[in-house]
Amino acid sequence: MHRPLPCCAWRLPESGNISLGAKEPATRLKGENRLPRPSRIPAWPALVCLIVIALVPLLFALSRLEVSTTTHDLIGPDSAEARFEQKIRARFPQDANLIALFAGPDLFEDHFLDRLDKLIEARQLALPGAQVLSLSNFERVRGGDGEFLIEALLEPDRRAGLSAEQRRELVLADTGAVRHLVSERGDMIALLILPAVVGDSRQRVQMIDELRADIRSLELDGHLAGMTGSIALNVAATEAVWFDIRALGPLSLGLGLLLMLWMFRRPLAILALIATMSAALGTALCITLARGFPFTMVTAILIPLLMALSVALLVHWFNALAYHANAGRRGRERVEAAHADVHRPALFTSLTTAAAFLSLSTSPDPVRLFGQSVAAAVIVQYLCVMWLLPALLVRWDAGSWPDTGRGLGRIGRPIVRLALLSMRQIGLVIALMLLFLLLAIPLVQRVHMDAQVLSFLPAQHPVVLSTELFNSEFHGYTSVEIILTGAERDHLIQTAQLQRIAELQDWASAQPEVDQALSLIDLIEDIHWAFNDEDPAFRRLPEDDALIAQYLLVYDGEVLDKYIDRERRMARILLLTTIYSSAQMRSFLERLNPILATIKAEGLAAEVTGEAYLLAINEQRILSGQLRGLIVASLTILLLLALLWRSLPAALLCMLPNLFPVMLVLVILGALGMPLNAITAMITAIILGLSVDDTIHLYHGYQRRRNLGHGRVWSVVYSYRRAGRAVTATTAILTGVLLVLTLSRFGPTMEFGLLTGAGIFAAWLFDVLALPALIALVARWRCFEAGPSDHEPVTRPH
Repeated sequence: MHRPLPCCAWRLPESGNISLGAKEPATRLKGENRLPRPSRIPAWPALVCLIVIALVPLLFALSRLEVSTTTHDLIGPDSAEARFEQKIRARFPQDANLIALFAGPDLFEDHFLDRLDKLIEARQLALPGAQVLSLSNFERVRGGDGEFLIEALLEPDRRAGLSAEQRRELVLADTGAVRHLVSERGDMIALLILPAVVGDSRQRVQMIDELRADIRSLELDGHLAGMTGSIALNVAATEAVWFDIRALGPLSLGLGLLLMLWMFRRPLAILALIATMSAALGTALCITLARGFPFTMVTAILIPLLMALSVALLVHWFNALAYHANAGRRGRERVEAAHADVHRPALFTSLTTAAAFLSLSTSPDPVRLFGQSVAAAVIVQYLCVMWLLPALLVRWDAGSWPDTGRGLGRIGRPIVRLALLSMRQIGLVIALMLLFLLLAIPLVQRVHMDAQVLSFLPAQHPVVLSTELFNSEFHGYTSVEIILTGAERDHLIQTAQLQRIAELQDWASAQPEVDQALSLIDLIEDIHWAFNDEDPAFRRLPEDDALIAQYLLVYDGEVLDKYIDRERRMARILLLTTIYSSAQMRSFLERLNPILATIKAEGLAAEVTGEAYLLAINEQRILSGQLRGLIVASLTILLLLALLWRSLPAALLCMLPNLFPVMLVLVILGALGMPLNAITAMITAIILGLSVDDTIHLYHGYQRRRNLGHGRVWSVVYSYRRAGRAVTATTAILTGVLLVLTLSRFGPTMEFGLLTGAGIFAAWLFDVLALPALIALVARWRCFEAGPSDHEPVTRPH
């Protein structure tokens, strides 16, 4: 049973026991006069240093940074899978593709097909080495009189004597073309572009723009039904990131500036925020450049996030300045008194926030890069606000600050009332916390990870609609590649090895996600069928190694190079799938991996690659890394709190209410069925790092007053009256600025803003309602604090 609080400990000012408006004397603890004083730094050198830090890194980074959201830009070159992918691209074509869909009743008329031929020719000239495929240049194997030939399905000479209906029947009779380049009803034709060099997002945007320009110049835009493919999806994601940069960045910046102006009504506050924000953003972007990464969909949330963190730190600093200004202090005395109040909690909040973001290093890039860049930016923010800004304030801040009893100061009274209510209703608060845990556990267990590429964009986005249309009429375009490697030259054209490839291809074709499986086997069977007068009985693998070698020697074309290398030692099975999420990929791999293990046991090396595979593997590693990162962040923050309070029990006390916001975010994910992805997976560690900042400021004020000799309840009142209003203001600002991200056109960014905003608000709620109750609950345990009890006489502050 906890000891009930004395009546005088919770009565409000109306009873005359606690005066919420009383000023506190500027009493210093022993040793505080020996603290470093940034106010002693000369003003002009400090100003020059702040300007350099604010401008040089930012301008340098903006002049060199590119925006790109390709798979390789997201995952980086460090993983074994990425290095294997690069090795494969030296031997086999890229798997990225761009698809233009044409629809209409006249697709097989001369006026359309002739223009389509010109479009193919224009794209081949613009993209050297690229494969630009449609019906007029789609190659097929034909045979007769003991020989075979390669002919285009609907080339101009062949279609010249045919009517539109005859052309349509010819095309629909070709099983290789149906659902690959033409729909089953013949009312839609696809133009497939497979570039030899894909490039970054900027080059992909240019590729689409040039294709649209050619379509317009050839007057084919009336037939264009849409564009899809991995390149189109990537460009759509890049455009969404650009929208976030151009629209949400300035919006979050403007919101932060307006809130600072409303709270403090000083141009100096605005200038300080701009300088701090610029320094932090420049630092983060320079680290991104140094690591060799572009501006991706993950780093796109830097601007709102760093704005929120800059405002939060400055609010505590300016709140302390305003308090001492209204206490009658001026100049250096005011700055030094304010610095003595906030420098220690500001240091440790910066360290805990940086630790939380550094814990993201347990995940692969781009999450690791994001965590490292934000952590560095947080430290730069602290240096600017707590070391350079004080020197400027001593020299140039001669004006008054808003009365803390008005505006922002009015927040203090209701905060104190809530804190005192929490201390009185300990049993109810603890019961509600336990009830929340019981209700949360089943919902947390429903949290899963799944990066659904199409869900990243709005449902009515043109690329999403085009992709859905393509999926309904054609084979899926998401490619998964199985790479088989033999022990020696010509190993993979031996009959036994080819049979293994055929069995694996047949197994893949039977999987629900696979629309079509293509390999060397198809080409050999077609050649064997053609050499035997197109007898269906010969559409199979020959049993003679020499005959197979002869076939491949006779047909040494471009198609062959897509499926086997020149040494005949490495082969490729290309799977065209409808896999658009990492969950689908993991499900497919769970069935594929045992098959590949059997092949490896028989002497062949077998690996999976492709952009979709790389993304799925990276997503899984991010989730695993975040589980480790949350543990690392928790232990690091606990250690920092123990150093700050010089007490492990007190550190545990402060950690407890900050675990509940993390739990709440997971509850929201589970309740709404929202999957974790590369961006939202970072939320738990980030919420923990941000939420503990408020606890540090509140508990620091409480512990400082206990050390000065105040009673427990008096210490809670003064801490929550002074730090509570700044904590509430920073919570409102952080929540508001991060909720700006919900306006994003990119799904993961929108979800990140919503969940992070909810988590930060929950952190404030638990700090106000749970922390005072926990302080009262452990009051009898002397290991948590040293100070007089509430029954001992304490001199009231004047």
